[in-house]
Amino acid sequence: MAPRRCPLSASDMRGSRCDDIHTVPAARDPSSTMQNERYLIASPCDPGNCHIYFSVQRKCLPAAIALARETGRVLVLPPLEWYVDQAQLMANAFLRQTPVPRFTRWSDLFDLTYLQHHLPVIELQELRSSSSAPTAAAGALIIDAAVLDTASVASFSRAETDVGGAFEEQPCPLTAAHGLLANLSRVSPTRQYRGQLWEAPTIIRQLQCGALSPRPGGTVVGEWFDQARIVAAFGLGRPGGHSNLGSDAAHREIVEAMPPARRAPNTHMRMRHRLSTCVDV
Repeated sequence: MAPRRCPLSASDMRGSRCDDIHTVPAARDPSSTMQNERYLIASPCDPGNCHIYFSVQRKCLPAAIALARETGRVLVLPPLEWYVDQAQLMANAFLRQTPVPRFTRWSDLFDLTYLQHHLPVIELQELRSSSSAPTAAAGALIIDAAVLDTASVASFSRAETDVGGAFEEQPCPLTAAHGLLANLSRVSPTRQYRGQLWEAPTIIRQLQCGALSPRPGGTVVGEWFDQARIVAAFGLGRPGGHSNLGSDAAHREIVEAMPPARRAPNTHMRMRHRLSTCVDV
């Protein structure tokens, strides 16, 4: 029997699994059908308060791949987040300095064409530059719905009111010193937030906080999220979070097999790739 090939159309891949990740079909142009696609912007970070290293951000990627496949969406990769002197300072002293985040595109470190053989993937910059992406005044990208994972494993208790076993809502903090809720302003009394996200103007029409714990066959978050065209999941797969959807070995193998970026022309960039894949901190 010929090995299965991974689906490349987001609309056809809900609940799919690739049985042989080493079977590599021809890559498609991920922007060719952007007008009709639905998107998942997935990050393991609370943007602006992300103190996990490249290697850990990379290890969280299988959870994003799994959720994109389960929900039939194009996976959108926001940039990796890092800080100057991040490795030299203890966490508490580091936070007291209110560090300014820096960003590096995934394609600066990894050859994403390999990942695109297995599922539709684009980077956030491609979505922002697409004529099909909804924008508001001043070119702000509009995210229709977003979930911020704010709960720890210890505080998560599955309630009977969970929708599809995927999300348990908790109140969003009214104030925050760092991260997404510090960088965006709430438009009271709605759930809309707006401000700078990844160094660009962004509007989130509806943001909810809580415990995000998607599982195969139970990834429904709610109509407000599932029926939206562009959604975001912040804290997906993060250490101490809830997503166990990325436990599929095939998803992990896809990520582990990503080669370094072809355009990384020198030893410095290739060393950064090596550190991002081999160092656990």
